[in-house]
Formats: sequence, C-alpha cells, structure tokens
Amino acid sequence: MLHSNDAWICRYSSRKNPSFDSWAKQIIGFIQKENIKNPILIGHSMGGGLALYIASSQPNLVKGIVVVDALPCLAALYNPDFQSKKIAPEEFNEFESQMRKIDEEQFYRQAYISATSLTSDSLRYDNLVKWSLSSDRTTYAHMYYEYSNIDLRPIIPSISVSTLVLLEYPFKKIAPMIEQQFGNLPNIRLEYANKGLHFIMFDDWEWYIQQIMDFLNDRP
Repeated sequence: MLHSNDAWICRYSSRKNPSFDSWAKQIIGFIQKENIKNPILIGHSMGGGLALYIASSQPNLVKGIVVVDALPCLAALYNPDFQSKKIAPEEFNEFESQMRKIDEEQFYRQAYISATSLTSDSLRYDNLVKWSLSSDRTTYAHMYYEYSNIDLRPIIPSISVSTLVLLEYPFKKIAPMIEQQFGNLPNIRLEYANKGLHFIMFDDWEWYIQQIMDFLNDRP
C-alpha cells in the first residue's frame, strides 16, 4: 500500500522541473523497481489525482486505488465550461516569481487561512502551516499552477481496477456533479464523510479508517 499526498511531494521532490507527469512516473518507477506486486495506492488531494492517473495509464500495475478528497477536475465545479490548456514555461516562471515575492509573514497568514478551510480540527492548524512553510516554494508554485489546470475526466473510463473515493462532508451537497465527473462506473464507489473538511483523516478518523479497512478486506 502506497500513500501519496501534496505535503510529501512539495517537501521532498527535488526535481528541477517538477510536473504532475514526472511525479506519476516516479511512483510508477518506484513500484516497478521495488517489484511491488499488486499494490493498492492511497492518495490524498493531488495524491488522489495521481492515483487516478496511474490506474488509468497502468491498468496492470495496481490492484486498486483509494482516492481521498480529490476530483477528476476541481475547476469544473466552479466553471462548467472549463477546458484544460497547455501551459507555457513562461507562465510557470511568472507564477513562481509572484510566489517568491510573497514574504514569510504574508505566506504564513495565507497558510493559516488555508488551514482553517482544510480541517475542522483547530489543533491541526499549526501542523498544516508548518507543512506549507517547509515546502519547496518552486515545487509548490508548479504544483498549484499545473494541478489547477488538470482535467482527468477523459481518462476515468480507462480505470478498470476497484476504486474507492472518500470525499469530505460538504461535497455531499453537490453529489450529482461529482458523480458525473466519475462517470457512474460500477468499479468506482463514492462515499461521503459524516463530518469535517478536506483532511478527512483528521476530522472523521474512525469513519476514514473503517472505509479503507473494508476496502482492503474486500480485495482477494
């Protein structure tokens, strides 16, 4: 079982030109190099997007995936006409430059505000802020800009392995839109947390663990 999430990627990726595709290839390469047979990938947030991408492009590599609070195309929830576009290197460089102009105090305030919207557990705020502050600013800029342009909806029908999608409680209010993105495929099961926000593992721990254990136990 492998787990991939945004904090790990932003803190430990050392690639000169990080990208969603290169991160996926690193995970695929790790599985192949270590000769891991039939793993189940568990990915939170962008890690969930990576799990979807890997399952669609490498159908014989993994046995199943668990996608934690990630959608094929988050941008489409706010813009139904959203279409992914090719991003020029100059756009990445400009966004990175803007990110680097933010001083530490401003970055801290932004990180704290973000933390309050990601978990209902106020005791977790400081840890989330620390993760943001310790992240590589270049990687963070590339991740944020590229992933906001990712649209995985076209590859969802290519996913043949068993897939469990765990979503935060507020998403239940727009369930039809979310189910449409996942294509209502029989091998993809969507479950909504009983409470909490993006960090489901913080806000609804027992439910989160039970869902994953049931999924693992159902796999032969």
